[in-house]
Amino acid sequence: MYRKLLVIGAGGTGGHIYAGLAIAQKWKKEGGEVLFVGSSYGMEKHLIKDFPLTLLNISPFKGKGMRGFLTLFKIPLSILKLLLLFLRKRPSVVLGIGGYASFPVCISAWLLKIPFAIMEQNTVPGLTNRILARMSKVCFTGFESSKKYLKAKEIVYSGNPVREEIRNFRYKPVEERPDYPAVLILGGSQGAHFLNLLMPEVFKNLLDSGIKVKVIHQTGKEDREYVERRYEELGIPAEVFDFNPEIQTFLARSHLAVCRAGALTIAELSIAGVPCIFIPYPYAAYNHQFTNAKEVESKGGGICIEQKDATVLSVTALMKSLIESKKVFEMAKKMREFSRPDAEEVITAGLRSLIKC
Repeated sequence: MYRKLLVIGAGGTGGHIYAGLAIAQKWKKEGGEVLFVGSSYGMEKHLIKDFPLTLLNISPFKGKGMRGFLTLFKIPLSILKLLLLFLRKRPSVVLGIGGYASFPVCISAWLLKIPFAIMEQNTVPGLTNRILARMSKVCFTGFESSKKYLKAKEIVYSGNPVREEIRNFRYKPVEERPDYPAVLILGGSQGAHFLNLLMPEVFKNLLDSGIKVKVIHQTGKEDREYVERRYEELGIPAEVFDFNPEIQTFLARSHLAVCRAGALTIAELSIAGVPCIFIPYPYAAYNHQFTNAKEVESKGGGICIEQKDATVLSVTALMKSLIESKKVFEMAKKMREFSRPDAEEVITAGLRSLIKC
């Protein structure tokens, strides 16, 4: 049993937070203690409920002039706050997963000579993690291909950790799931406006061609009313929700997904063995969603369509082909093979090895 304090810097979006929660659950189960550090601007205050959370007044760098200066000014203030916190709490090890708070968390650990590691969830790391990787003791990666972009003392391909609830849900092969075809639309924790406009029209085309789909659509808060109304206008029964942390209940019923290509979304789909049509967010940093999707596509678990090519007609044709041929069953097996169900074990073991006993 390890009565050691792990500080996790994670936040901003659900992808960073849920990966952090998966590691925190494992660390706590092994007898350790966990403290999260996040941003007051992210989703962490809504999603982190079972662990203590310290919030920093820090946000992504945006704007020029005085606004940009004030954003930069918050970084040293955040580091100062964390130095005082770390001196008081004496963490044994620190992990930066991403989000606005990850940088000051890791820099503070480095200044106090507390061992720290980082988690790079995507295929192409951003500038912050490329810098932090050189200073860290170890870098864990969600995709094997991201190793080539990082320079660190040690790089471990762990895969992206998913929460216990998803990892342990009762898996059933896609071909044995009822109500074929059931299609899940995922726009990430904040929804995807493009998918919200596109997919009701695609399902109407499929219905007109004789394919009745069981629709499960996660919209995000902004578009929920529009999407519900549009499905009603088109005469398509659909389960519509803005966000639900119990996503495993929907994954377990799905034969195919249409979604963006965030790292955690891919990890959760692979654990559940749900194949996917990826329409990556084209403005993601370093176009990492596209490269995430292409890596899964290369393994046979998904198909990537760039947003500029994702028209109602093209997506309808692709879905019709996959559903009628039942190719989704073959893709589902490949998607399941892509999963790394032991990711949180690999990461927690690596973190424990950094603690001086």
